[in-house]
Formats: sequence, C-alpha cells, structure tokens
Amino acid sequence: MTHHYAAPGPRSTKTKHRKRTSHGLHLFLTIVTGGAWGLFVWLPLSLWHRYGPRRAVKTRYTY
Repeated sequence: MTHHYAAPGPRSTKTKHRKRTSHGLHLFLTIVTGGAWGLFVWLPLSLWHRYGPRRAVKTRYTY
C-alpha cells in the first residue's frame, strides 16, 4: 500500500512596514533653507511615516 502526498505549496506571509525617512538629506535641506524645509516638509513627513498607515509587504517562501 503506497501513500501519495501532495507537495506543499509555497507559503507566504504579510507584514506591515513603515517607510523610513532619509534624515541626512532633510538635515542638509533644512540648513540650506534656513529651517523652512525642516518645519514645513521634514517634520510633517516624519510624523506621517511614524504615525500614518503602514504599507503591507507580502513575503513569499517557496519550497
């Protein structure tokens, strides 16, 4: 008597990641613009990336 088993399909998982902010570039632009860039762009962008919605990333594992 022989048993035949189907091979398992690829497994996948979903994780949620937040986008990272490039602080070096924003610091440079803040210095060049006398602080305006940091106040009107960098601060809101950093807050959005920290507290805003996360993007789903699907990772697929194949066997």
